[in-house]
Amino acid sequence: MNTFSIEYPEYHIAGLLQNDFPKADNYSVSIPMSRQQKYYDLLLHNADNRNCVTIQVKSSRTYVKTDADDTDISDFNYYAWLNNFKTTNDFTDYYFLFISYPKFDPETFRPKTAFRTKILVFNRAEMTGILSRVKTKKKGNPEKFLGFGFNIDDNRIFGTRGFLDPPLPEFTDNLYE
Repeated sequence: MNTFSIEYPEYHIAGLLQNDFPKADNYSVSIPMSRQQKYYDLLLHNADNRNCVTIQVKSSRTYVKTDADDTDISDFNYYAWLNNFKTTNDFTDYYFLFISYPKFDPETFRPKTAFRTKILVFNRAEMTGILSRVKTKKKGNPEKFLGFGFNIDDNRIFGTRGFLDPPLPEFTDNLYE
């Protein structure tokens, strides 16, 4: 007997998609049976028009900065880093970047027991464009990581690590909400 499992970021996003694209409207969310499946982690299917979109899920590490300067627009409470990756295939339609972070009290900065998530969504062309711009500061080589920054009480999110040209690019419009 095989044991089947799914990573939590994929599970969480599949649940969100099922809520937003309900079975009553002839949508279904599918996952591959193999964890080594290339090119996609989730498949969103519409039975009415037989269209499918493939989704690749990438998850981040999140770092907390307790002494962020509120007056500096480029200093954030949270920094999310992802490994840089390639978008060289034509099989992935959308990239979902899953960012999980601990919830803190904005006044005392004491941690609470809850976690929050931010999910950035990019189509293949957008993600390819973003990754082609992610460079190291000193030599302009491709950066090993790409990063995003955001604050406790702000819904905005900005590109940080790997994004060289000021001002920092804002990706708030790409949040899954």
